[in-house]
Amino acid sequence: MEEDSKTKIKIVPLISEMDRKLGMPRSEVPIGNSHIPTKAEMKKKSLEDMLKRIQDRG
Repeated sequence: MEEDSKTKIKIVPLISEMDRKLGMPRSEVPIGNSHIPTKAEMKKKSLEDMLKRIQDRG
């Protein structure tokens, strides 16, 4: 039981760190059995963000 709580403590900051990197608002962060984005999805999102920044600049 103790190991389980230690694992949870390690996971929570990691997820919030990922959310910060992805720029997700805290309110939209799914809690519990959430969908973790795959590398392909994260890559697609970063490409879309980059494209948006370029278009905003132009």
